[in-house]
Amino acid sequence: MLNREWRPEDGEPVRSFSRAHFGKHIVLFPSQKNNKQIICESRHEAAYCIYLETDKDVKSYFFQPVTAEIRLGRKKTHYTPDFFVRCHCHEDYFAEVKPSFDVCPQEYVDVLQAFETMAKKLKYGFRKVDDRQIQQKPKHFNLKTLYLRSLHTSDKQYNYFIELIRNILPLTLGELLHQPTAPPMAVVAKAILRGDIWMDLNKPLSLCTLLRIEASV
Repeated sequence: MLNREWRPEDGEPVRSFSRAHFGKHIVLFPSQKNNKQIICESRHEAAYCIYLETDKDVKSYFFQPVTAEIRLGRKKTHYTPDFFVRCHCHEDYFAEVKPSFDVCPQEYVDVLQAFETMAKKLKYGFRKVDDRQIQQKPKHFNLKTLYLRSLHTSDKQYNYFIELIRNILPLTLGELLHQPTAPPMAVVAKAILRGDIWMDLNKPLSLCTLLRIEASV
């Protein structure tokens, strides 16, 4: 039941994946913030996980966290949001992920609006997320590449190499990886995602990509 006493940390996804519709593309996403795999029902949801993992304000997130009863006039229906997101600084929020909301039937739009009203009464936000927001090229490809590479490093390894990196930047990625004390690419990837070193994520990642300690003014 959705109320202010509800806690997503106390449960698992509310929908059964054994009853998923034919054609669903199940993706097991390796979440570092949640320290477990997140089961996603589409590549769009997995893409949003990358967005959440690389958003510094996001503390943790939960897939299909609760089912709410929605009333539209005399009709009763149920709605399960795709995600609930806990934040460090801003309000926690629910999110619905779709390739596009432009082609959704009006009844579904009404359900989303009713749930948004319900969420706001409970002091939660609600976001409709589409591919235009989370799959911008080349930024999304860069974030996906960096995130997957960053999985293969430990905190001990990261802390050892990050000071070495800071002392020799700015360099291109290729120049950095050819240094005598070159760090693993996993460390470089994690440093970029954490903001410890900077690159222009709106340009394609390559060996010619310039790396700095901070963004140029």
